[in-house]
Amino acid sequence: MQERWIISDPNILYGTPVIAGTDISVEWLAEKICAGYTPAILIDAFPKLTREAILAAVAWHCDRRGGRYFANGRDWVDWQWLTF
Repeated sequence: MQERWIISDPNILYGTPVIAGTDISVEWLAEKICAGYTPAILIDAFPKLTREAILAAVAWHCDRRGGRYFANGRDWVDWQWLTF
């Protein structure tokens, strides 16, 4: 799933992994989710985003960090238990 949504192109943000069709970096998106932004808020702000792309970005980001992400500065959370 992630390969469909996540790309790395040297011509887009110097090869930083981004959501396909956008210049929204996976790292930035994961930080926003960790900060408490909901997919609905992000999709309203960036109409090219989809729920599936957000899930793929969070999964991609977390896969590179042992399967977990840091939620709201407090607890490590398994990304697969995120509810959107």
